[in-house]
Amino acid sequence: MSEEHARCSRAGRSLAAGGVKSAVLGKDKRYAPDRSFDTLHVRLELFVDPSRRTLEGTCSTTVKAIKDGVRRLDFDAGGMTVLGASAGGKRVRFTLKGERLEVFLPKSLAAGADAEVSVRYRVRDPKRGFHFTGPSKETPDAPRQGWSQGQPEDAHYWFPCHDSPHEKATTEILARVPKGYVAVSNGVLLARKSEGARDSFHWRLDHPHSLYLVTLSVARFAEVADKWEDVPVLYYCEKGREEDAKRGFSQTKAALEVFSKKFGVRYPYERYAQVAVSEFPGGMENTTATTQTDACLLDAEAALDTDLDTLVAHELAHQWFGDLLTCRDWSHAWLNEGFATYSEYVFLEAVKGKDEADRDFELARRSYVDEDSARYRRPIVCNTYRHPWALFDRHLYEKGGWVLHMLRHELGDAPFWKSIAHYLRRFRDQSVETNDLIAAVEQTTGRNMRKFFDQWVYGQGYPTMETRWAHKADAGKVEVRVRQTGDLFEVPLTVRVTGPGGRWSREFTETVKNKDHVFTWRVPGEPSFVEVDPEHKLLKKLEAKQAVARWRDQLRLAKTALSRAQAANALSKWGDAASIKALETAARRDRFWYVSAEAAAALGTLRSDASRAALERLLTVKHPKVRRAVVAALAGWTDARAAKSVLRLAQKDPSIHVRGESLRALGRAKDPAYYPVLRAALKKPSYWNVVRSSAVQALSLTRDPAVLPDLLKAAKAPTPFQVRLNALRALSTWHQYDESVIPVIAGSLYSQDERVQMTAVSCLGDTGDARAIPHLEKLRDATVDTRVKTYCAEALSKLKAESDKT
Repeated sequence: MSEEHARCSRAGRSLAAGGVKSAVLGKDKRYAPDRSFDTLHVRLELFVDPSRRTLEGTCSTTVKAIKDGVRRLDFDAGGMTVLGASAGGKRVRFTLKGERLEVFLPKSLAAGADAEVSVRYRVRDPKRGFHFTGPSKETPDAPRQGWSQGQPEDAHYWFPCHDSPHEKATTEILARVPKGYVAVSNGVLLARKSEGARDSFHWRLDHPHSLYLVTLSVARFAEVADKWEDVPVLYYCEKGREEDAKRGFSQTKAALEVFSKKFGVRYPYERYAQVAVSEFPGGMENTTATTQTDACLLDAEAALDTDLDTLVAHELAHQWFGDLLTCRDWSHAWLNEGFATYSEYVFLEAVKGKDEADRDFELARRSYVDEDSARYRRPIVCNTYRHPWALFDRHLYEKGGWVLHMLRHELGDAPFWKSIAHYLRRFRDQSVETNDLIAAVEQTTGRNMRKFFDQWVYGQGYPTMETRWAHKADAGKVEVRVRQTGDLFEVPLTVRVTGPGGRWSREFTETVKNKDHVFTWRVPGEPSFVEVDPEHKLLKKLEAKQAVARWRDQLRLAKTALSRAQAANALSKWGDAASIKALETAARRDRFWYVSAEAAAALGTLRSDASRAALERLLTVKHPKVRRAVVAALAGWTDARAAKSVLRLAQKDPSIHVRGESLRALGRAKDPAYYPVLRAALKKPSYWNVVRSSAVQALSLTRDPAVLPDLLKAAKAPTPFQVRLNALRALSTWHQYDESVIPVIAGSLYSQDERVQMTAVSCLGDTGDARAIPHLEKLRDATVDTRVKTYCAEALSKLKAESDKT
């Protein structure tokens, strides 16, 4: 699953080691559960009523005994009323104790023998596994919908099953819904019938898949039909949003083409659908029918500089990595999420170019490094956790993706993709562990990569390096010094030396494994600049040192966008006229927008009269993402001149993101004359409420007590959730000013919208205020949602650490 992880942690490394890490991961090791039977097929016959928030029906499970003498079948079943059980058409005895359903067969099964067990049950207003939306005091405009979410172990809250990722079965769902509703599930639609006041939809998937991937979404959907080769490609959305769905999912067919070719296994199912639903926190790769956030529904205005293409690619990639092959237990979940994250890079590289892919992965690197330094450090493969959700972090996603990126470069492109194809074919429709991937690589390439996996997957952290260079003119050589400043790693490191005007370049690759290294190589003449890891193949933290003139040359001449962006960042420490000119030129003319944006940010960091004048000249740049960066840089001056320069953009720029950034700039100016503009923006609709959310952020940035009523109002229902989240985050910085802030944030702890609830938990943890502790402890003890428990544990660990200091 991919989503926006709101990890609002300010904890330092010392707290993370004993506080957050202990609270989230715990100390007990977890293993896949035992089984007495193998699930072969699951058939659900359900009536789903979104208005009553109920589902009721029968789950029929075909099982095969793994050992002799199996008479009692144990299923996971939570939050449901069991009405009866039968086997072979006859009623049988059952007991439901907590979340364990025991069904007793009429006679024992021998090993290999089959049996079908049916359980009649009812679920009302479910708290996990299945979610209903609809009009309420909190969400008066919400559509009536119902959708499942089984990952990681929540499937048993909407149907009884052996709820573990290594249990795979074929499935079918016969869903009856009120007339006018549409039911979408896995596989192929076998039949759709009208049955008086109800409609029925019969779906079947004949490929075995993990039961957390069973899906059912019910709403008044419109269907948008397309096709990739002979595979139907379908988008489901609320009626009236069809054009938005086409925009948001426009890259689906391109991603199907890229992945089918790269992975060496064609898309493995008969159909692919994406279902956009309300209140869903991200994307979920249910087999053949991904559930997506309705943020994927892009209007024409937002499409100017907004897309969710990487989310679309990530969830599609899971159809291979996560669905066709599934981690045997959650400790190996990087085989799902790391592969899907790296597939974002693969998609961007093929469709939008290497610079775009590198930029996306640089953000992934920073995200992982931030978590490693501010929350905790752990191996990627880790079976120590309190709840499986705790593992769905930046180590799993971003570091996992980077490991595959490095493995690709270590093996070479062709051997890497050959290994991946073999891995997919060898373990198709099965569950896998990391050792299966290691074996597949060795079987394909002859290379034993266990040392690589020991360092990067079973080990912890990443290399941190400092580098500097000097030209030895008498010897005709360049000398590069490399120092590892943290834990020692053994890695290949490439250095590119470029001559004046880019007329020549040389590349050298060495193994770095000691604390200090000095490398010398013969070069044609004096270098213009030197790049370390110029193609950005290594997960690392690097501080490269060279003279300012060398950085200006690198900004102008480096081949990769990330190297030019690195140079722009380095020049933010120099305020000379030549550097300012180089940054302004890059901001206006670089061939990749991200370099231009980083150059604008560097000008803002300089805070000089000359850099400010350069930024003001750059306000007319055409690319909206660069223009947004220019506005953000100018906002650093927080004065009337800065506010005046962006006022027009705040009101009229065609980009909602530029308008939002300009509103925040007005807030930083702290001038009450602009409050009417900010309050007017609070009422302006836009895609995902970007403008209204920016207005809330801007009002908070004024730090003026006069705007606190605006923030308090925005934090409460029925404010749209996007605005509400930003108001809650803003209020978490106001708690010392007004005692009413903590209770207002706490008032969102029991929101029906998980996104609001999670944000409220994180924000209370961010306050550092001990008054928040009772609110969080009460929620932690009351909720059955392990994800909420995980967030509460982290927030409480931070609050208690702060309390211990006082």
